[in-house]
Amino acid sequence: MTPQPPAPTQAAPDPTAMPAPTSTPEPMELPDVTVEISSQGPLGPHLVDSDGMTLYLFNQDDRDAPACADKWPPLISTSALMAGEGVNADRLATIRRADGSRQVTYNGKPLYYFADDQDPGDTMGQDSVDKWFVFSPDGGPVRTSAVLNANENGALGTILTDENGNSLYLFTRDERGDSSCTGGCALAWPPLLTIDHPVAGDGLTEDRIGTISRGDGVKQVTYNGRPVYYFADDEKPGDAMGQDRGRAWFVVTTDGGPVYTNAPVNAAETGELGTILTDASGRTLYLFDRDEPKIATCSGGCALAWPPLITVDFPAPGEGVSGARIGTTAREDGSLQVTFDGNPLYYFANDEKPGDATGQGRG
Repeated sequence: MTPQPPAPTQAAPDPTAMPAPTSTPEPMELPDVTVEISSQGPLGPHLVDSDGMTLYLFNQDDRDAPACADKWPPLISTSALMAGEGVNADRLATIRRADGSRQVTYNGKPLYYFADDQDPGDTMGQDSVDKWFVFSPDGGPVRTSAVLNANENGALGTILTDENGNSLYLFTRDERGDSSCTGGCALAWPPLLTIDHPVAGDGLTEDRIGTISRGDGVKQVTYNGRPVYYFADDEKPGDAMGQDRGRAWFVVTTDGGPVYTNAPVNAAETGELGTILTDASGRTLYLFDRDEPKIATCSGGCALAWPPLITVDFPAPGEGVSGARIGTTAREDGSLQVTFDGNPLYYFANDEKPGDATGQGRG
């Protein structure tokens, strides 16, 4: 028998290369694609196909844009899409790839396999080059050790992001140390999940970063006690399309408070304390009697304990508050802090919910 020449070899491309190379291995095609949830292994609930093979997302894909397909074969559909138990069928869709095939997406993110996964339950692609992750049923990545960074974002100033520059948000209706965003809410606002303890990037304080346990047992990252989230409609790093959604969702300052577009200042009755100032969600606002008029002296660790009320544009007086008494002052980092009668306004980080005033008389 005449020996056959060896098959030609092809070097694998950089796993972060975009767009998909023109020469790729055959995509994995299934007659009817079913996306299911597996809780096998230490990564918690994550998406798999009907054979239990792990599915991944590429955290630097533009929304609905496929990444490379050599080491990361796309999940291709030629017919119906089926949602397994716990998977939201409305979030399953397809996009057309350059070769005309249809790649399955979940929550707008393309789904991939990892070529080195051999058996159901394998998760060898997890956290590859800090960009590939197993996919949470809530529609976001499950990170091994989530990293929080501080990044400049134009008019919004310095805000919290993940390690890839994707904006993070807080929900003003959450109580401290607890997430009230589940189900359909969590698909629109995927929580930032981590397996191990999260890590503080440059300029952030490690002891202000923590986790809470969600209802399904997975860990959500918190900053200054506030759970943090992505916004599903943000298409790429640097986007902040979720800012000021429903007057309840905001990007997060490095001091742990929300960045309002037009910060509202309301007057609210509290019984024992009488009429006090609050934000739009009813959270108590404070002044620091060591501040000078229109000069905030609380920064650094002080501002983590007493996050300033930050606004991008001019604040909005609520009922019972005179617009003439509302203003702003520029902080050292250039952000605008809201003032009342010239007094800079703050939150107290340990207030757990609207109506709390546990910072009253501190110090």
